[in-house]
Amino acid sequence: MAKPYLNSTHYHSAPTSIAYRNIAAEMVDMESYACLRVCMRFDVPLVVLRGISDGKSELYHVDDWTEYLHVIDEKLASAVDRLGEALAEGLLAR
Repeated sequence: MAKPYLNSTHYHSAPTSIAYRNIAAEMVDMESYACLRVCMRFDVPLVVLRGISDGKSELYHVDDWTEYLHVIDEKLASAVDRLGEALAEGLLAR
């Protein structure tokens, strides 16, 4: 097993962390990918909407994490509304 180490914000095993550094993205969503793999296996459609509540700064108190939850909630609610409209209009294909 690879020796784990701590970088500025995340605890990873060495090979995983090195691989992440090569990804040109500000966020990596592994949990949704696991759901996608199951849905693909059983031919079930999937839409994932995620709200990112933490930023680049270190979290020192629960208020650091909850500061923007109301904004995330509003944006996700709007995305759900638009998704419903797109589905109703037949704009999304399976």
